[in-house]
Amino acid sequence: MGIMRKTGVVLALLLTLAGCGRTDEGTPAASSSPPSSPATPAAPAEPTPEDNTPPAAAATTLEVWFAYREHLFAAQHEVETGPAVARAAMEELLSRPSEFEANAGVATNVPPGTRLLGLTIEDGLATVDLSEEYGSTGGGTMGESMAVAQVVYTLTQFPTVKGVAFEIEGTPLEMTPGHGIDLRDPQRRADWEDLMPSILVTSPTMGEKVTSPVTVAGTANVFEATVQMRILDAEGNRLDRAFTTATCGTGCRGDFTHDLTFQVDSEQHGVIEVWWDSPEDGSRKDVVQIAVTLTP
Repeated sequence: MGIMRKTGVVLALLLTLAGCGRTDEGTPAASSSPPSSPATPAAPAEPTPEDNTPPAAAATTLEVWFAYREHLFAAQHEVETGPAVARAAMEELLSRPSEFEANAGVATNVPPGTRLLGLTIEDGLATVDLSEEYGSTGGGTMGESMAVAQVVYTLTQFPTVKGVAFEIEGTPLEMTPGHGIDLRDPQRRADWEDLMPSILVTSPTMGEKVTSPVTVAGTANVFEATVQMRILDAEGNRLDRAFTTATCGTGCRGDFTHDLTFQVDSEQHGVIEVWWDSPEDGSRKDVVQIAVTLTP
């Protein structure tokens, strides 16, 4: 199995994309300095190697939204990128889940071979231009909806993006080719909330190496906001179990976080399971399984 890219925190200083005026996404805005006094003209600056060197790429952790059991799933991918973080996130989406993620059940409805042809951001609207392969989404209405939602959620992680407009080969995409999903208006996260799972685990992520205690965090919309969780070792033995309460539940989505503790003698595969209990029969509902590596 491939190794999952590590988690991290998306660096805020890389999210300062242009918020007004149409720009090519990620292109730094031209800086200007006050004009010199006519009486004392400034001498032209001598060029230095730094003057002509583009900003160095840095390791950045980005949200990449895939699919997991017919719901949206947020993966955390660490990539080397400069200022064009939205473009980097889209490229990660189009590169598909890692081998580790795929083996754990993470998938994508974006058609293989889809290429990013352009991305601009203007006044909170990201216009994404995709190659013709994007128009061949399969999986019926659900598959087409997921392919749209994956792009919308991936791009709206950035504060400068409030909505997304779609193009194929430079032509505005007003309806999905297969089942005619209306895309004439900018697509926002709220338009696709029905594809969000009851429980979304944001930390840890698939393949992450964890030590004890491990913080399990995410969002949930479950009965009485009660979230159950446990951690299993490579043999399926339960190492810890707990429950916590989200900040909102039963009709609204709230945040949750709780620590699980464990002890292992050697590095090994493990699974963190998160679910909610049915008030009718106590059965486990909407179980999310996060494959991790447990370390002593």
